[in-house]
Amino acid sequence: MNGDTPVPGVLAVLAPLAPSKDPYEYRGFQTDSDGSFDYQYVRAGDYVLFAVDRLDFEYATPEAVFPYLASGKAVRIDPHSISNEHVAVSAAPVRP
Repeated sequence: MNGDTPVPGVLAVLAPLAPSKDPYEYRGFQTDSDGSFDYQYVRAGDYVLFAVDRLDFEYATPEAVFPYLASGKAVRIDPHSISNEHVAVSAAPVRP
């Protein structure tokens, strides 16, 4: 989202709350033309959801994801559930 407006063509990232070296625990999805995104077959657990405007973002790399975790949205995925979440597009983190 950009304010109240859905944003198409950005990368929605679902990252595990606890850092993991398993790249399959990180999910990325390019938002559709209506700004929606859909993840399927996600393990139950605690995650952080955020969106970036770089489709080449290395979302399966814990070091790349870490700067976005503080501004992301905490999400709990329960078994066999459906969730509807909105997140703002995150600005690139400031590097020292």
